[in-house]
Formats: sequence, structure tokens, C-alpha cells
Amino acid sequence: MIFENIDNEKFIDFYKSEKFVLLDIRTQEEYDYIHIKNSVLIDFSEVDFEDKIYDLDRNKKYLLYCRSGKRSLFAMELMKEYNFIEAYNLTKGINEFLYEEYLECQKGKCLIKLPY
Repeated sequence: MIFENIDNEKFIDFYKSEKFVLLDIRTQEEYDYIHIKNSVLIDFSEVDFEDKIYDLDRNKKYLLYCRSGKRSLFAMELMKEYNFIEAYNLTKGINEFLYEEYLECQKGKCLIKLPY
């Protein structure tokens, strides 16, 4: 089992490989405002948050992020407890990608497009 905090460079490398499920561990409002392309939201504020983590396929590999890295770290620790095989947490969160080169914004909503 592999559970690791990673920086944005390693995160992008893993993202490019397309071998990971990308999980956004924030709220619906945060996700609606800005998120990384192809990410799946698991709303941290929902009462069934832990159940949703538990129900994920344990044999897949996951990349997790939130705003600052704390909520996604909590989710990664849950995955470890639930015997998932592999998960990585973006240490400093989505804040690492709030640069013009990655952002595509329209009508007050933004999408982060990481390089392939």
C-alpha cells in the first residue's frame, strides 16, 4: 500500500499518466467555482462523506486534492484505514494551480487544465 503527500510537479506527472482517479475533496460550492478538469467531487461537508470514500474501488489509484491539502489528507488517511492500495495527496492543495497558465475562466467559473 502506498500513501504519500506529493508536490504539484509529481501531481502533474501522475495526472498525465491517466492511471489515477482524480478526487476533489471540497464542497459543491468550491467545486462549482473552480476545479481540476476530469476530477470527481466527494463533498467533504456532506454527512455521508466517509461512506462515499468507503464505497470507492479499493484497487484503483487515487490523486486527491482540496484547497490547502488538509481535507484531502484526511481523506487519504481514511483510505489507508479502509485498506485502499494507493492514494496521493496534493500537499498544498489546489492553491498550487491558481496561475493564469492553468486557468480557463468563463462567467465567473474556472476550470484548471493541467498540461498533458
